[in-house]
Amino acid sequence: MPAARPTALARHRSATAARARRRASVRQPVEEIGRTITELLLQEIAHRGTARHHVVLPTSLIVRAST
Repeated sequence: MPAARPTALARHRSATAARARRRASVRQPVEEIGRTITELLLQEIAHRGTARHHVVLPTSLIVRAST
């Protein structure tokens, strides 16, 4: 039987529950995500294009006691 490995748990967003349980979380720029997808959708409607876009937005890891 293999030896047990340490396990870390991180939440996908910085929710109250994550803070209360002191778990690490990933903070995403929610407003920027909404703004970007709206701009891309309006561009696609205006140009009737099917071009794909690859957009990378910054995120940050909120380190707490679980890490």
